[in-house]
Amino acid sequence: MLSNVKTRGIWGEMQLGNLLEQALTRFQYEQNVAGKPHSQERVEYAVRLPGKDQQFDTPVFLPIDSKIPQEDYARLVEASQTGEVKSVEAAQKALLVVVRAEAKRISEKYIEPPYTTDFAVMFLP
Repeated sequence: MLSNVKTRGIWGEMQLGNLLEQALTRFQYEQNVAGKPHSQERVEYAVRLPGKDQQFDTPVFLPIDSKIPQEDYARLVEASQTGEVKSVEAAQKALLVVVRAEAKRISEKYIEPPYTTDFAVMFLP
């Protein structure tokens, strides 16, 4: 199931949605939120926070995007099992590069204060 990128992405979204559903009320988060006005980009989930102008019920959204860097994580697990320190360090660095790149992409696509918080959450199932 996790070998296909699209299927893996859907699985990650489902995990995130289930966690939010269990932890928050339906009015405390939203799905497919356009954090940036006039943007076609939509974040999978966003926690709805009270905005400055509570009189008009204008929320501020905390974007949450699910990512599964499976290939890089699998390389790290494999290297850890061999016990080769250099392989483990290389795999850790590669995984960190991917996670940072995804964090940058999330930041560019979904963060737009005052409509969103000035940070987002990357969910790694």
